[in-house]
Amino acid sequence: MLFTDYPYATFFFTEDENQKPNRVYREFQYTAEQAIGEWGEDALRCCKTIMKAYLSKDEAQRREMHTFIHLVEPNKCRDRTKIDKLNKKYKSIFISVGDLQVIKEGGFDRLPYRIARFMKYNTASNVMGYSPAMDAMPIIKTLEQLKKKFLFAVEKNLNPAMSRGVTMGMTPNQVRTTPNSISNFDSRNPESKPTPILQQIDLSYTFQELDLLVKDIEDAFFVPSFQTITNIDKSNATATEIIARQNEALIQISPAVSRTEDEWLDKLLKDVFVILQDKRMFKEPPIELGDSSEFRLEFTGVLSSAPKLSESISTMNYFQELSVLMEFMPEDKRMEIMNSHNFYEITKTLQENRNLPARFRRSQEEIEEETAEQQQAQQQAMEQQQMMELAKSQDLSKTPEEGSAMGGLG
Repeated sequence: MLFTDYPYATFFFTEDENQKPNRVYREFQYTAEQAIGEWGEDALRCCKTIMKAYLSKDEAQRREMHTFIHLVEPNKCRDRTKIDKLNKKYKSIFISVGDLQVIKEGGFDRLPYRIARFMKYNTASNVMGYSPAMDAMPIIKTLEQLKKKFLFAVEKNLNPAMSRGVTMGMTPNQVRTTPNSISNFDSRNPESKPTPILQQIDLSYTFQELDLLVKDIEDAFFVPSFQTITNIDKSNATATEIIARQNEALIQISPAVSRTEDEWLDKLLKDVFVILQDKRMFKEPPIELGDSSEFRLEFTGVLSSAPKLSESISTMNYFQELSVLMEFMPEDKRMEIMNSHNFYEITKTLQENRNLPARFRRSQEEIEEETAEQQQAQQQAMEQQQMMELAKSQDLSKTPEEGSAMGGLG
């Protein structure tokens, strides 16, 4: 499978009611020969400009670029009873801009373009995204200018401008302060010997400014947050403390990459999985897994697990605080609060958030089977208890009363 990157300046898109991209207009250029190679002569016979350039003997005309548009949008008029390319969920149209002709029509089951936006302002008129580089651009330009001045100052210190006396045939000129320049002065002046001009420029302030600007750029790209994950101080810390620090760093960096994961990586991998499944590239799953059409793709990487980890930590902190409060509650209130929680769902959520290996989990069928066995065992135990109590009551009913004829025999 091949994927291609397209610059933001080459396409435009719209959003649906959930602010997700649903319509893409992409503009691109081909030569006439490239267009014929892409769609064939039959599809382009109605495009006179392209065919004329393709059949031309003029090299410049054959190399001329022609503009095309690829439109992909929801197919609102599709017939759901048909499965041909014109009745897919998304319709696809290639248009020749110069000839105003439709070249090819088709469709897709899924939107073929995946648009990732690192940061987005939720405004109706602005659907484009912003990257950290856009926030850092003014800082980068300032850093470039400061670096130029810094190098210029270093050169002036190492190779300063000089002044010298004027000899016969030379005339005084304006003072030059650029590196390695020489200014002429009247030799009758006692200070006429060559001397450096503006020597020893203080660069300490420039060093500080450069460091601050570099730090601002690193902050814009979340470098300190990523470094926190890999450069945690492990001295004088237990394993539990190190894990806690790493988890805290992951929680801090997670919001910065969550949108990119949701709009790009998540969707892209799901598309690949579905395409491979449609092509029957996967083996049939075991019968124990049930219906193979039901699946869920999950990321178990470090960053993708950070939001789940945050949820788990919040849940555990809640129960720790609750356990302290319940010590001061009466028994009836304590049971009421405990019964208000669905501990089965809480446990399942913690298993998923903590990425518990599948081999440690039981299938739903195994759980139901074991539950049925436990209920049956409890039922049998209750029946045995009832039979024992019944037998005991019958024995008591046969015991002779004290003072009776049967009792006197003893």
